[in-house]
Amino acid sequence: MPFRQHETEFTPIDSDPTFGRVMRFLRLEDYGLWAASTAAAPATYYWVDMQRPTKSLPLGLKAAAALGFVGGFFLAYQQSSFRFWGVSENQREIEQDRAEFVAARASGKEHHLGKSSLEPYLQGVSARHSRYTALSFSWLPWFNFVHHNQGVNWDLYKDLQTAGQVAN
Repeated sequence: MPFRQHETEFTPIDSDPTFGRVMRFLRLEDYGLWAASTAAAPATYYWVDMQRPTKSLPLGLKAAAALGFVGGFFLAYQQSSFRFWGVSENQREIEQDRAEFVAARASGKEHHLGKSSLEPYLQGVSARHSRYTALSFSWLPWFNFVHHNQGVNWDLYKDLQTAGQVAN
């Protein structure tokens, strides 16, 4: 089944980036969102506890901090994924991705996405099951750990190859 490319305002990079790529491309704002969520959850719990005191304040604060940490991580991961998909502004990510491509080609690799030990059919199965999964974190946290080149916008690299910046 061919991959369907969605129309977006910004240039898409990859519809199914691996977990490592998404984490490498996190911006400072994403880390700030993650930290703010981690801090806001126990602060909110503490404020609510001051309105109606309970006997389990320390345990509740720890649980709220853990939930804030996980929820903040999901938010930061989702924001980074949106930039890969072209949903939000992603010029910095495009430049970083192109630099990784040039470095990989200069070192003799075919591309910068990593090498998979799976056969192409299973890479396709993985791509079909993990594409756009950052939209469903509310009910099923699902990440892509399989390296494949399906869903990548290869048009981003054509001008690099024709300009002679990388070896063919």
